[in-house]
Amino acid sequence: MQVFVHLDELLTPALLQQHQRHIVDFLEMEGITPEAEVGRTKVNERTAKELLAELAHDLDQAPENE
Repeated sequence: MQVFVHLDELLTPALLQQHQRHIVDFLEMEGITPEAEVGRTKVNERTAKELLAELAHDLDQAPENE
């Protein structure tokens, strides 16, 4: 059984806005067409985990002063 969630159930509005371009690029690489409101895009559990890991990695790599 696959579990699906909307991105806005996982990410805050601020994170969705701040990382929108990255999220859209990631979804398109996965073959997923993002909804007009990116947060309403439905993804499966595996895709959600991969996206969260990628965003967390990006945050870990960000300079301290941002």
